[in-house]
Amino acid sequence: MFALAGSVSLQSNHRRIFFSVETSPGRPTRTKCASILDLPCNDDRQLKPLLLACSGQVGGLSPCHLQPDDFSLGFHPMSYGIMEDVCRHMAPAHTTVVPELSKLSIHMPRGEMYQGTPGSSANFLLIACLPTKHCSGQLVVRHGSTASTFDWSSDAENVQWVAFRADCPYDIRSVGSGSCVTLTYNLVLHQDFPTMSSIYLKSLPIYETLNAAIIYPSFMRNGGILGFGLQHEYPLTPDEDKKEDFPTMLPKMLKGCDWALYAIAKDLRLDVRIAPIFKDGDEDGELIVVGEKFNYVMVEYEVMSKFEFIKQWYGATKMDISWCVVPQKSVLATTYYHIDDIIEIFMMAALLITIPPFVDR
Repeated sequence: MFALAGSVSLQSNHRRIFFSVETSPGRPTRTKCASILDLPCNDDRQLKPLLLACSGQVGGLSPCHLQPDDFSLGFHPMSYGIMEDVCRHMAPAHTTVVPELSKLSIHMPRGEMYQGTPGSSANFLLIACLPTKHCSGQLVVRHGSTASTFDWSSDAENVQWVAFRADCPYDIRSVGSGSCVTLTYNLVLHQDFPTMSSIYLKSLPIYETLNAAIIYPSFMRNGGILGFGLQHEYPLTPDEDKKEDFPTMLPKMLKGCDWALYAIAKDLRLDVRIAPIFKDGDEDGELIVVGEKFNYVMVEYEVMSKFEFIKQWYGATKMDISWCVVPQKSVLATTYYHIDDIIEIFMMAALLITIPPFVDR
């Protein structure tokens, strides 16, 4: 799904736009007076003060705009369930969508079609049409060879909105009569690690087992690392431009027992991380653990051995791990050409929980 649409009825206390208008434009000493626009707006004469407050030539071919610092209004998409709809139908799991108001725009008759191009740093865009009487002015959103058209002119009493992917080009067609007032928001995704209540965690057998172990003096008296191979499959090869953020993003993708174990370790204040795991081809069957470094897929020629390549590309070091669950599920991490041979490297992943020495617990 690349676009999602809906409409909401404005609450009675959200039907005003507050802004200021210069009373002496063009003079050395400029003064401003406060002004209000009540919604719904069915008369263009009511819009004149707002038009004067906007940047852009009133009556020109391009839409007039007002920046967020220059106006305020009671409507906010988070107060009307719009963000919940976007999260549910468009956003990845374990994310929150935060709207950032970009501008207010007024599209008038005889104006040019407004074209928006991809390139925003946001993940999605939200365009909300405020209740104003107008004809035409449809929003067209394109994704590849598919185009979706949204006609806002049929409802001048409610806020109509469309959320769509930020990489989709779009345009707002010329208004036939009246004026179309829109709000544009950048929608930014924030990764949220899903929380489990401590009460629920403590009901799990692994919580009781791990909690009892760390308070027992003979359990890893000098400290150590417990290893739990991940039981679910995850994307383990980030895009090149996202590799720096990957170590913090991966925990937010965890599912089921992997998620529960990660949350339990956090609740017990133990250091836990997800590490890439490889089988060392130089010493058959031995597991080696990569430090902090996930990396993108690379295909090229290398003269080094498999272990040397893993050590360099992933920062691998051999570690003493007490394996509770040996990792099994693997993905093809990278391929390289070594002399006349093609070397494929498969990666696994595991939760590594650091147990401090007993004197520090």
